[in-house]
Amino acid sequence: MLGTSPGGTGVLARSGQGTALRVEGRASFSTAGLAMVPAGEDRVRVRPGVAIGTGTIVLATVNCCAERVVGPLSRPISVWYVEQEPEDDAFWIVLTDRVTSDVRVGWFVIG
Repeated sequence: MLGTSPGGTGVLARSGQGTALRVEGRASFSTAGLAMVPAGEDRVRVRPGVAIGTGTIVLATVNCCAERVVGPLSRPISVWYVEQEPEDDAFWIVLTDRVTSDVRVGWFVIG
């Protein structure tokens, strides 16, 4: 099945008591992707190809093992924050520290 609309909602799932939408198998979103933080850096800029506005939510998470060695301890590196640039429809994913090798970060734009 295909739900389309020339200018409004293409598909609406609604339930007053149960599950409104259930997906079995993989789901694909045009507003999600992977970004690579290069070795030696602590951030990457992403232009997702969709509008970024004041109501936009960007979720991001490190997709592999990244750690910072501090003396005898190693600490995981994670996403610190996402800084949006609505004027350029872009955002920065900023990590808690610089990485020693390339690190993949998954992102998802909502709204």
